[in-house]
Amino acid sequence: MIVRARFLVVAAAAGLFGSAAQAVIPNTTFASFSQVARRGPAPKIVSLKNLDTFKTTTTTIRTPIYGPVYDKKGKVIGTKITGYTTATTKASVYTPKSQLISTNGASTVFATPIVNFNFLVPVSGPFRSVLTGQQKAYFSLDTTSNVAPTAFAANGQIGYSQQFGPGKISFTRTTPIQLYKANGQPNGPALSNLLTVMFDSAKLDTIARATTFSLIGSSPAQNLVFTSDFLGFDNATTFDFSLSMTGVSPSLSMAVFNPTLTNVTGQRTFNTTRGNVVGGFAANSVPEPESWALMILGLGLVGVTLRRRTIIVA
Repeated sequence: MIVRARFLVVAAAAGLFGSAAQAVIPNTTFASFSQVARRGPAPKIVSLKNLDTFKTTTTTIRTPIYGPVYDKKGKVIGTKITGYTTATTKASVYTPKSQLISTNGASTVFATPIVNFNFLVPVSGPFRSVLTGQQKAYFSLDTTSNVAPTAFAANGQIGYSQQFGPGKISFTRTTPIQLYKANGQPNGPALSNLLTVMFDSAKLDTIARATTFSLIGSSPAQNLVFTSDFLGFDNATTFDFSLSMTGVSPSLSMAVFNPTLTNVTGQRTFNTTRGNVVGGFAANSVPEPESWALMILGLGLVGVTLRRRTIIVA
């Protein structure tokens, strides 16, 4: 009977450990960010820049004009070039290119504005209390597109989709976190990388003349890598992110061809515009530190139960 009781307790402990080891939050949005609240209109912190180029080539063709050649008796004995006619043609080829970057206010220059970043799952270890709630972070976004948007029908409206990438999104804590030893000496490097996202491809979706658009990326359809100084992603197999740009001004519109040019080939991208931004980041296997705490507590209770049972049986 003693053996059976111990067997059941050990089996329960093994089951609890297995359950905790598998305890993850499937498809969880583990982090989000928003703009810093302030009085008055929110500053534009994302810029969609039109970097289309066009090359015009001019071709001039000279066509000779031939006239007769006479002998002394006035008889035509041949021809000669007496002049030229000139015809000039122009051809222009557009090359589409867009850049989506973090910016500041009315600027279209790359910048790192400050946003509010939030971990939506508990961060374990010594950083737990420090990283609870909103974190002031420098926001960085940089990606380009070398293709023109493609149009599609969207509930009676014209929608557009454009592929961007490769690119990078990052959130760097404005004040790095430094751990210290008991004697007050620094314990390791100062940490500030709240989240960095490297992506190969992301899709911009919008409606024509809209004041909103989104940038969405997901894996495993593409290579999408999350890194952080405070969260591990070793167990994750799929990742997602979604950025929503609002208050876009001027509203999204396609850049037009120069009507004075002829024989133009190629497609254009969107006109330059700016907007506000919020977003979230998800992973299918973000570790849940609370589960490990429950597991340790459970194993402790199992140990107490085993001790009590041994004493009772004895």
